Amino acid sequence: MPLKIAVIGAGIIGITSACRILDFFPDASITIYAETFSPDTTSDVSAGFWEPYCISPEQAGPIIKWGKETYDIMLKESLSENADKFGIQALSTYVLQDTEKPKVPYWSDIVRQFRLLNKEDIFSIVNESNQNFKSGFSYLTTTVVVKKYIPELTKKLKDKGVNFISCKINTLQEFINGNGSTYDYIINCTGLGARNFVPDSNVYPVKGQVLRVKAPWIKQCIMLDTNEVTYILPLSDVVVIGGTQQPNNYSLNKDETEFENIINRCSKIYPSLRHAEIVSTHAGLRPCREGGVRLELEVLNGVNNKKTKVIHNYGHGGSGVTISWGCATNVAELIEKDSKCPKPKL
Repeated sequence: MPLKIAVIGAGIIGITSACRILDFFPDASITIYAETFSPDTTSDVSAGFWEPYCISPEQAGPIIKWGKETYDIMLKESLSENADKFGIQALSTYVLQDTEKPKVPYWSDIVRQFRLLNKEDIFSIVNESNQNFKSGFSYLTTTVVVKKYIPELTKKLKDKGVNFISCKINTLQEFINGNGSTYDYIINCTGLGARNFVPDSNVYPVKGQVLRVKAPWIKQCIMLDTNEVTYILPLSDVVVIGGTQQPNNYSLNKDETEFENIINRCSKIYPSLRHAEIVSTHAGLRPCREGGVRLELEVLNGVNNKKTKVIHNYGHGGSGVTISWGCATNVAELIEKDSKCPKPKL
């Protein structure tokens, strides 16, 4: 019998999980439940930038594994005929630091073209700035327009018969006691909602604000590894400038003062940004979790003690795009191992 699977959540984590499950189990019957769909998910607000960010480094091993798979996929797609349709591009990134000794990230071995910057490199990047950066590194990364990417993946899923249901599910137990008991597996991709849905008190928000501006002359990513969160990230259609990082701030209200601060900081790197046309402003809540990503199989009791298998996939912080495909493969592997259904050999 084909597996019957429910995915709860339709952000980048839920959508990639469904895609990868179908790769492993082409005959699976999948239904995706969500209260919001693209372009209204948390993922749609994200800068779509590949780099492990706002996520627990205690999980360095899994993050490297998940991140490498995602990086390789995104890089391949950036060179494919689908690059424009997906809004994916590869470009150089420069991370500037104010310490004499460069801080090398734990994931440096999995990216291409990684190298430390010398003083001449730094000067060539910030020669219009008076800021005193002392070290840094560069590497090849990818950016993706999530508002293009998720709809394209969604279309593929619909073409393969995946059902999408718009509804609000208050708690996991409520779902298990009802329609959820009919599924072989429930994939929990509820992001920040997992705090109440599971419930999991380790889940908390980190508020971020960004602006999208027209600045087609900017062709490289700049990130400042300093006390203030600052980045300039070209996408295929706009440039994202940011940002903020406010733990346990649940407000989605836009703080205009923060936007002014972002413009001021980014304009110190590129003075031309001060007069760039603002396309849109955004505030979002990164779904962080104490202890990092929760990705595991749990068996819960439903009505009449019926066992229901749940695979949790949440707590990705600011790295949802960065580790999405790797985590999705991990989900499919858990199903494969538990169901004893081997992945078909192509």
